[in-house]
Amino acid sequence: MQWRFPIACQIIFSLIVLMLCPFIVETPRWLAKHDQVENARHVIARLLDKSDNDAEVTGQLNEILDTIATEEEDGEPTWNEVFTNATKTRNLHRVLLGMGPYMMNQWSGINSICYYLAFILQQYLGFSANMSLILASVAFTQYAVFSWPPFLYIDRIGRRKSIMISSAGCAVCMVIIAGSLGIKTIKANSACAVAFIFLYMDFFTSGILPVSWSYSAEVQPLRVRNKSTAIGVFSHWASNFVVVMVTPIGLQSIGGNYFWIWAIICAIFVPLIYFFGVETSG
Repeated sequence: MQWRFPIACQIIFSLIVLMLCPFIVETPRWLAKHDQVENARHVIARLLDKSDNDAEVTGQLNEILDTIATEEEDGEPTWNEVFTNATKTRNLHRVLLGMGPYMMNQWSGINSICYYLAFILQQYLGFSANMSLILASVAFTQYAVFSWPPFLYIDRIGRRKSIMISSAGCAVCMVIIAGSLGIKTIKANSACAVAFIFLYMDFFTSGILPVSWSYSAEVQPLRVRNKSTAIGVFSHWASNFVVVMVTPIGLQSIGGNYFWIWAIICAIFVPLIYFFGVETSG
């Protein structure tokens, strides 16, 4: 039951999603592209809380129809078009920009902590198995709660500043976590490590997390957005695979000093975003 129930209980959330799926409407763009123009108009009207014949509804629908007509005239974009700068929109540059936050999400070291948090608490900080699980569950609950506030301020302060502040905070926290894990015999160090693991996750959710999932779609031209975003998502999960596979080896080889690596990488994100990141908000 120790591992079966935590896995099985996730079925509950899948069932909730399945039950809500019938209430999800198709996007106006998809409907218009499949010759369901009036349905597309109705969805736009519902989203804007206006009548179907409202001028704003008609305007947005016409924009969608014009875009679809242009795309059909130009044809389906090729992968060569995605990976070249020899276009007016410099697609390769945008693909690399979009991949950046996706990869920063993983290379911040977040899943070196999330995937192995209970193990780290028990093995390196001396907590019991039950206490380790309790602390991990509290940390992940806090993680979920703190994922919401960025949507209240991210457009006001911008993507670049959000991710730079977030990265700097993560770097500082990783330094303290690495230092605390290096000395396992003092209880104060264990408390310090736990506190800054929680704070690290807060910093991560304050900027890196929301920007990583919104930025790519904002910088990609509509014509190649699907393919470009797919590349970004692939880079994200490929990075996740590497981080998760390397972490046990790193912990076994150098112990708590392993987290110095993530501290350095998080610190590098700040100048990378400052010099190469472009702002999309506003």
